[in-house]
Amino acid sequence: MCDRMGLDLGWLLTFVWLGLFAAAAGFEVSASEPWWRTYTPIATINQRAEAIETIQPGAARGGTGTLGWYGFWFLDEQNKSGALDACRRRLEQAGVRPVLYYDVGEVGDFAGFFTADGRLRHTGWSLPWWNGREPLTARWVGLEAFFRDVPWAPYPTAKAYGLAPFTTPDGRPADDLYAVLARRGLDDQWHWDFSSNPRITDEIAERSGLARISAKQTGQADAQNKTGWQTVRLVDVDFANPQLSAYCCRELARLVARLRPDGIHVDNLGDMNLGHADAGAFGWWSRHTFREFLQRRLSADERKQMGISDPATFDIAAYVRDKPFESRGLRWHSLNPKWTDDPVWLCYLIHKVESALAYHRAIYAAAKEAARDQRLDCAVFGNTIPFPLGGSLLRGACDIAHFEWSTVHEWWGMRPMGLPPSGRVGYVTRLGAAMSDAPFCWPSIYVAKAFSGAGHEQLHKVIAFDCLANRGLLDFGHAYLDGYSPGTPASAGFVNRFVRAHAVPLSRRRYAADVAVVHSAWSEIASCTVFNPVMDKFVDEYCGWCQFLGDTHRQWTVLLQDDLTEQRLAEHPIVVLPSVLVLTDAQLDLLRRYAASGGRLVATGLTGARYGPERLLAPRPGPFDARGARVVADKPGAAYWRKWPDAAAARRMGELLDWPDFRPRLETDAPFTVGVNLNLGVDPSEPLMTLDLNNCDITAPTDALRPAPPCAVTIRLPDAWRGRGASVRYATPELPPGDPPVPLGDDAIDLDSAAGTLRLRAPSFSTFLLVFIRPS
Repeated sequence: MCDRMGLDLGWLLTFVWLGLFAAAAGFEVSASEPWWRTYTPIATINQRAEAIETIQPGAARGGTGTLGWYGFWFLDEQNKSGALDACRRRLEQAGVRPVLYYDVGEVGDFAGFFTADGRLRHTGWSLPWWNGREPLTARWVGLEAFFRDVPWAPYPTAKAYGLAPFTTPDGRPADDLYAVLARRGLDDQWHWDFSSNPRITDEIAERSGLARISAKQTGQADAQNKTGWQTVRLVDVDFANPQLSAYCCRELARLVARLRPDGIHVDNLGDMNLGHADAGAFGWWSRHTFREFLQRRLSADERKQMGISDPATFDIAAYVRDKPFESRGLRWHSLNPKWTDDPVWLCYLIHKVESALAYHRAIYAAAKEAARDQRLDCAVFGNTIPFPLGGSLLRGACDIAHFEWSTVHEWWGMRPMGLPPSGRVGYVTRLGAAMSDAPFCWPSIYVAKAFSGAGHEQLHKVIAFDCLANRGLLDFGHAYLDGYSPGTPASAGFVNRFVRAHAVPLSRRRYAADVAVVHSAWSEIASCTVFNPVMDKFVDEYCGWCQFLGDTHRQWTVLLQDDLTEQRLAEHPIVVLPSVLVLTDAQLDLLRRYAASGGRLVATGLTGARYGPERLLAPRPGPFDARGARVVADKPGAAYWRKWPDAAAARRMGELLDWPDFRPRLETDAPFTVGVNLNLGVDPSEPLMTLDLNNCDITAPTDALRPAPPCAVTIRLPDAWRGRGASVRYATPELPPGDPPVPLGDDAIDLDSAAGTLRLRAPSFSTFLLVFIRPS
């Protein structure tokens, strides 16, 4: 039986109104809400903003300032050419919001070339255009020279701005600035990271003087800016340094006032120096402030139990090097899994997290304050990689998680995402959205060079629409080293036009989720050795559950551990704790109450094995237990993730989710190559459900995309919709721009009012099918 209304004027007027409203408000849902609460596509561009009209982003970074690194002078130098203003005007003409790029994770120098009368004539970027007639003197120009008040300064120095000089942790002058600011390894060493300009010839390097201050390097063939004469040198910084955080706050205030951006992308925002910790977690400031941590947070008895006789002189690096594990003195000492049980190392991890969060939150707050002072509606976001190194702990200080992710690399020991159809984004993009103030995140998903650019437009669309179905808007144009952006400006525009056309309804919805997967950043931290996390403890189990739920079309969402409240738990019929290693006492009590009151709780692996950071991540005396919960010691998610698609692991997860009194919100016969996700509108005055179907049935090497087959979807309707008809329409990116959604045929709709179900037969489609369902 079919209770569907036909095409009515209300539908058409609603569609037209939404389009006009979005255009007039710059895609904003409400004039009182910030712009980033509405779906806004992003692109990374150069200063010429090439193909911006084709790409169709709502915001763009790169061309309106790439700053940080070199001190105040870098803005002065970029302003001299007028390129920043020209790019901003170009973006304004295209209706694109300008985003400032600012790096808080690296500082250093660029090669500068001075004339005899002291003018900065060229940089390492412009040197290939030097005419060769005017003699030049090469110098390293950057933060150290800016603070040393050098006589050859091309612009005002730190002294002119009244900036306090940097010191060592014990208050001595920072005579070697980069040595003081640098993160360091267990060996107390720090290193330059060099970038090259491949257009500079040996002749130019010799005649300009570059060869006297620099050298050549050779990187792998597909790594960008790593072969040729070195023109930039940077050092990664120690995030426990409050002086550096204060300096960044001061510089950002200056940049916001001068450039008035709509957004600030803060690179390395949320980084904690824990990736490859043996090479970067032991800067002078980290070691110094850890001594203060030991005196502040631990009692004398606790320090004695840990073997710390004098916290004022304790050296964490020496402790790690000399720890008498069987691995001491061997290459794998830093990887020894015993570190995850070492109480001193766990304390150092807590200190690293807390000091880094203080650093980054101060920068976020300063940028926001500067924007308020200028009366700007300015988002502050950054390359905050959601996991597996605790990035989601920055929630509340990151308006949009705008992060790098790789389809290829095993970052920090993780399994690579891979390419579709098996490589799917939900496990990371849903987490990125959960930690953002915006209802979405901006992933920059890298592919290998062989899968980028022309000839791989279909792959680009597949990845982008998988992101869209999983709360991500794929960045276009961002490339780094051997990671490349998929697609072309044309394929980016294909995706972005669709997002912009439906930005308002996409922004005002939430998943109709049956299953909440709890993500625990502190479980990632507690899994860390002195090298990287042990992925088997938590990360693999989390990833595997997310992948399985998406593969089997179960309706799911990610719930941050910090969001565990009675109200949030009650929203979800099933809650999964995927080897959530760390639980505070309060969280443990809350979960037990949820299970005892009828909530369906599934706990796997090492769930609850450790206390929270307030009790120094110490081991609990016994295993996790909760009356009414399903608690198992195995980790089926990890097996599914590492051996995808492991049939035994899939059966195990299916059994754990099979509760006798549970009815799913959605059932479908769609293949795993089609994502199926149901959403509920959040505006009670405009009842709406949206159904996202995205096609991942592609052969990536040939870019051959097979159409998604027709499929049936049965939806259990909300109680408030009982006894009412249903109006169903759909939109695809292939429809002509500006066309309203198309009515689904009467023969494709079966509304069972008695059962409270709506059965739809979705048509075949190419890339993405967005279905709008309204009560009538």
